[in-house]
Amino acid sequence: MSEDRKANIVERLRNSIMLLKENYRQAVEAKAIAEAQVEELKAEVESLKKEMSQSKTQLNDIKAEQQRLIAARGIVAEEGDIKSARLRVNRLVREIDKCILLLNE
Repeated sequence: MSEDRKANIVERLRNSIMLLKENYRQAVEAKAIAEAQVEELKAEVESLKKEMSQSKTQLNDIKAEQQRLIAARGIVAEEGDIKSARLRVNRLVREIDKCILLLNE
């Protein structure tokens, strides 16, 4: 083989090696960036899970309060309104007082 041909082969090998080194360096950088993004996304997922859990708790609390309000409205709705409910309670208290008086005699 001639010296020029050998020099040419060596030069191509050097260029190929330099190109491989550069590609490797870029791949390492890309991997580091991707790993950082994965960690950020994992942290975001955990944060969203906590937020979702809190939202579910709040929703359950709201549903329980809604059930209590529905029950309270049912009581008031049966009586018509608050005023008539008070009148009925007062009447019942008077009747109870009368019963107590009768028992004491």
